[in-house]
Amino acid sequence: MVNMLQAAEYLDQGSIIPLFVRVIRLVSLLLALYAPALFVALVSVNTGIIPENLGLVIASDRATVPYPVLVEVLALFVLLDIFLESTSFVPGAIGPALNIVGSLVIGQAAAQAHLVSRTSIIVAAVTAIGTFLTMYQLTYALRIWKYPMIFAAALLGVYGIVCCTIVMTAHLCGLKSLGVPYFSPLGPLRPGDIFNGLLWSKDISDTKERMKMWESIDKKTQDGDPDT
Repeated sequence: MVNMLQAAEYLDQGSIIPLFVRVIRLVSLLLALYAPALFVALVSVNTGIIPENLGLVIASDRATVPYPVLVEVLALFVLLDIFLESTSFVPGAIGPALNIVGSLVIGQAAAQAHLVSRTSIIVAAVTAIGTFLTMYQLTYALRIWKYPMIFAAALLGVYGIVCCTIVMTAHLCGLKSLGVPYFSPLGPLRPGDIFNGLLWSKDISDTKERMKMWESIDKKTQDGDPDT
């Protein structure tokens, strides 16, 4: 999973640009996964964490919404996922345009009808953007896992988010892809691969050895090249 944060098109552009893209994708992943759950936890359970001024803004925004924040967030994200799936089958460039226009129209109409708060619409927009900034293979996983996070946040607040994260991490650590642990190099821990491949990576033309987590027979990336 960690390698999905790497952008292959940037690997030949030195070390700074791949690191920057990797950090942006990691932040996007965390926003897509935790933003809705944190919003539910802070508004419904751990209200004391919110600063007073921000809490007053959120409370005044939700004053006209007739149901709890859990129902509001679940309804908003279920409709968002339905809308995303429906527009993905529209041919050509009509799909993205319909997605943008439809989201704006529906969001504005729902806010004016006091069916959802404007704060929750902002959270939904941030979550949707963060989801599609990650690799495509991760988008469905993020869209599915946010629902257990939301339920856990509604029940136990931030503590529930931590418990759900532990369960999710244990599940990921038990998976393998082509014999390689899915959570490698974080689980099992490989400090060399974390530093050289995850946190910092050389230009692909300067890389001489493959990462140890692949357990490959040929350890060198350019074996037989007279320049290696």
